[in-house]
Amino acid sequence: MCPSADRCSSAAALLNRKTGIGVTIVTSSESQKNDSNFTSGTLEAHEYSHTIQNKQVVGRIPNNRQAPRWLLEGGAEFIQLASVYFESFSKYKSNRSAVVSGLYTTKTFNKVWLNDFLNPSTLGISWENWNKYDGWRVYDVGFMVSEILVSIGGPNSIMEIFKLMGDGLTYQEAFAKVFRISWDAGIETITKVLAKEIGN
Repeated sequence: MCPSADRCSSAAALLNRKTGIGVTIVTSSESQKNDSNFTSGTLEAHEYSHTIQNKQVVGRIPNNRQAPRWLLEGGAEFIQLASVYFESFSKYKSNRSAVVSGLYTTKTFNKVWLNDFLNPSTLGISWENWNKYDGWRVYDVGFMVSEILVSIGGPNSIMEIFKLMGDGLTYQEAFAKVFRISWDAGIETITKVLAKEIGN
């Protein structure tokens, strides 16, 4: 996390697989220690969200399964803003804009692109599909999907998916149980809503 004093700005959630104890680590270089990203508490909230996600699945989920990477990172991105800025909708919106602004500057993100990104054939099994995209997409697109899911299923819904996957359900089964709609029907609506909001 700190290859040098000037390049020491990062955060991580670690989980001991034997004890189940989690720890959140945040590091900041001298030049960034007053940056709001390192003083607002959002990094801590994001990484702590990963600790809770991990606690639901590590050592419990079947070996051939994984929660979607966009849900892991996008869910944590949503939780960080919702928990830190819960008393100020204007601060939430301002920080939300910082997270998703890149989606509005190109016409790439249409319904077909969103479906390919969010619903690959390896969904719930492998993260390999997301290696071909800009790394920030799992954060910003995932954030927007998490907002949609929370607005439908409530604040516990996205974390409930991790719990159910830890109980042995596939991602698609967990989604259907939480939202009472099949993943196939859900993703159809999600991609339509996102494409319209992003303006594609």
